[in-house]
Amino acid sequence: MTERAGSMTPSQLNEYLADIREQVLPFVEKAQRLLVKERLYMQSSPLSPLDCADEEINHLRHELFDVAMRHGGAFKRLIDAVDRLLFRLIKKAGP
Repeated sequence: MTERAGSMTPSQLNEYLADIREQVLPFVEKAQRLLVKERLYMQSSPLSPLDCADEEINHLRHELFDVAMRHGGAFKRLIDAVDRLLFRLIKKAGP
């Protein structure tokens, strides 16, 4: 995105928001599926935050948060996009 220092056009704001929307919708859908799967799993077995016998749970965890449920995967990409927008907005509002 091309930006002038300290300013953001409505078009640029829309680009940031479109990027976030493209990431947040599939993230929320997969996170909801993960939570349902984990809840059902916990009704019959204890659930470790690091590993699970259910491959779909492991796959969703890895895809959403990366290895060992850390700040990675789709979560990191989404948070990075929100951080970029927030930084631009704060910078624009500054002196």
